[in-house]
Amino acid sequence: MSETVVREALIGSGQEQDFASGAHDPENRQALWPSNYDNTTTYQRIAKLNQVRHGLIANGTTFNGQSFLDHKTEIIASTQYDVAIRKGPLLAVLTNVSCV
Repeated sequence: MSETVVREALIGSGQEQDFASGAHDPENRQALWPSNYDNTTTYQRIAKLNQVRHGLIANGTTFNGQSFLDHKTEIIASTQYDVAIRKGPLLAVLTNVSCV
């Protein structure tokens, strides 16, 4: 499987195209080229996160005396449904609870 590495996160090939044919093999492995590499909402979000990361690196941003690249990623809190992750000055809170 081809993957795009975003420093600490892995994006599976085609994931940025919002493929949703199925949750299990082989339905979740569509060919990428029929999508025409569309600029999807997920693609735009990944691009924006990369811009933020590149900005932190380029500006020499430090947090608690460490550069962004040297700062270790920490799990701040987690539950059965949520996780809060910090890397330098960034904090991400992720959930698998549906908004429906």
